[in-house]
Amino acid sequence: GNAGENVERRGGGGGGGGSGGGGGRDREAPLQAIRKIYELLAPGGCALITVPYGKLTDSGWWIQFSRGYLERLFTVYGVPRESVDVKALQRVAIQTYSPNPWQQWKQADPNELGDVEFHHPGPHANALGVITLEKPDTRKKIFGRSRKKNMQTLDMLVENSQPLKYANPILIGGVFYNQFLFDATIDERSGQMVRTGRGHLFWGPYIRLEAGRYDLDVDLRVSEPECDLMLRVIGRRGEMVCYERRIRGNCSIRHSFAAAHRIEDVEITLENKHYEGVSVTMDRLVLRKR
Repeated sequence: GNAGENVERRGGGGGGGGSGGGGGRDREAPLQAIRKIYELLAPGGCALITVPYGKLTDSGWWIQFSRGYLERLFTVYGVPRESVDVKALQRVAIQTYSPNPWQQWKQADPNELGDVEFHHPGPHANALGVITLEKPDTRKKIFGRSRKKNMQTLDMLVENSQPLKYANPILIGGVFYNQFLFDATIDERSGQMVRTGRGHLFWGPYIRLEAGRYDLDVDLRVSEPECDLMLRVIGRRGEMVCYERRIRGNCSIRHSFAAAHRIEDVEITLENKHYEGVSVTMDRLVLRKR
């Protein structure tokens, strides 16, 4: 009668109905999986399901749920509203740099998480939807409340649902926890990187970019106003330069570039060109497909 599940990846390779994704994928396969779990419950049985939650995002192999996406669980897939309870958790802090970082989460209102991104500012999900399913049993109260009260709570969650619009995923959401390599001393609390002498502070993470346009957002602070840094986005193990910028102080970069064809082994590098040392803090480093 009871079950626990994580369903954001379920059925990602299949075709079928729903709103359809790229390559024949069915973007609503996770909702279909939740409906199936509900159907398999015995009367009075419960299932607890956790999903990435916030801005509706399709990465190609997972879906981050949104309030409007959950609405289709009721309107399209026929799961009774009174059988579903939705709560949310949001990450509010994470250690800047550590192989096993401490994190702080808090309970949040699912209605207020529509702008929460997957993979930024922290790695992976920055908010979670906690979905409880309970098959009706007329001998019991559902979730310790009357069904009418529970239905009103869910109506507040899904009111004013809008047509679904999927955001493109963030491919790189920061310099830490993204498989970058470092040749600098890193302060675990502040994230400040110190490089003594010439050479790279970081490089990586060697990802693949499909053909299309990409947006690069960088906010960088340096301790030495006379620094000489070079930021590059390069592919094919350095054979192709997508973007480069000489940096001689604090800077913000908002740049768009195009990939005419698939590019393998894409990395972002930051190099100190000056013979003296430099201290750098990356407040933002985001690469996203437009």
